[in-house]
Amino acid sequence: MVNFMSKLFCRNIFVIALLFINISACVPLVLGAGAGVVGGKVMLQDKTIGESASDTTIWTKIRATLLKSDVVEPGNINIEVNEGRVLLTGFVQSDQDIIKVLKIVWAQIGVKEVINELKIQDKWNETSAFDDMRDGWITTKIKAKLLLESDVKSTNYTIETINSIVYIFGIASNEQELNIVKNVAENITNVKQVVSYVRIRKDLEQRIQDTVGVSSEVKKSSNTAALDEEEKDDPDEGGETLENIFDDKL
Repeated sequence: MVNFMSKLFCRNIFVIALLFINISACVPLVLGAGAGVVGGKVMLQDKTIGESASDTTIWTKIRATLLKSDVVEPGNINIEVNEGRVLLTGFVQSDQDIIKVLKIVWAQIGVKEVINELKIQDKWNETSAFDDMRDGWITTKIKAKLLLESDVKSTNYTIETINSIVYIFGIASNEQELNIVKNVAENITNVKQVVSYVRIRKDLEQRIQDTVGVSSEVKKSSNTAALDEEEKDDPDEGGETLENIFDDKL
């Protein structure tokens, strides 16, 4: 009996410690643009202050509108917003409720994309208090493990678990980082499925290549250092300008 109580006490202490990590990961201390400290580890988000503020505004307006409308029980729906992308998870009573929720979400300024993972509540997917605890425990373990991954910016990800299905939302620096995150989630006990809605952030050079509306003096080059050398030798050679590209297409 004493051994059992000792094990139970140790397990409870471990759970509380992980929950503390979970809370800290969700609400980092803001330091400059998208930076935070969790357990002494500097955490950086790939979001600007403006992007974070906009996402917070969208989330707040969606929640407030749902509360006023009495369309559904707000506690049954999880809302995550990242760079104007909205992920909806949880349960509603009918297809009409889903449509009503989608109308509210799309009505908000700044919403660019809506990912609907809302499900109709029925006898096959009803959740008990134990199910909710298990889902919360899965989410906590995933977040705790991600904090220990040096190659993962854990603050860039949101984890939601419903009926042992894990939804991952956010931004990955590259494909390798995303694979690590998915692998961590897939190897947690009781996880049935991992659904990823993570966007891979383009690197700086790719963003420059995709930029439109710039002046014709900007040259398309994958190497800025080489671009500088080319301009020293001959500003009219060594790369195509946007003006020349457009002329070729006309």
